[in-house]
Amino acid sequence: IREYPNILGYTREIYQIPGVKESVSFTHIKNHYYTSHPTHNLYGVIPIGPRGLKANRKDPKAIENFYLKPHGRGCNKMKKLSGFFIFAAGIAAAIVMLKKRA
Repeated sequence: IREYPNILGYTREIYQIPGVKESVSFTHIKNHYYTSHPTHNLYGVIPIGPRGLKANRKDPKAIENFYLKPHGRGCNKMKKLSGFFIFAAGIAAAIVMLKKRA
């Protein structure tokens, strides 16, 4: 993602929305990605992390800190809209529950 500045900025902006950081576990994501399909990773090797990030077992917060850097996308539109997204997600979940009951 680092090679694509627009995607990196967008990813950082999403991560900085209140409530998102608390629901993300980079360790879980990484372990699942590399171990969920044993036919693709026969020996279950999980890489340390990208060069230049110091994202290794000694500093598990390195990746989190990387995404907490300024996103450089002007005003934070996503924070303004975060309440709307949470509301919309709640409505969507309610609709799904109602459909399952019917």
